[in-house]
Amino acid sequence: MLYLKQKTSRIETLNSGVCPDCGSKTKIILDRENDTEFKIPVITQRLLQNHGCSGALEIEYKCSECGLKEVHTQSR
Repeated sequence: MLYLKQKTSRIETLNSGVCPDCGSKTKIILDRENDTEFKIPVITQRLLQNHGCSGALEIEYKCSECGLKEVHTQSR
């Protein structure tokens, strides 16, 4: 039970854009001359496999700061 809780909280942290290992977050750069805000994500997501319309998705998460690389299976 504890394993599933930790895995679920880790996936939620990755989906929110925060690295669970190093704690780095999405970087926001503000251009004051043009009132433009640029967001540089730390966590990138890549779809590895899509198992059909009722199947699961295999998603690879990668942190650009510390090099963390994890693959998680999620249902739709």
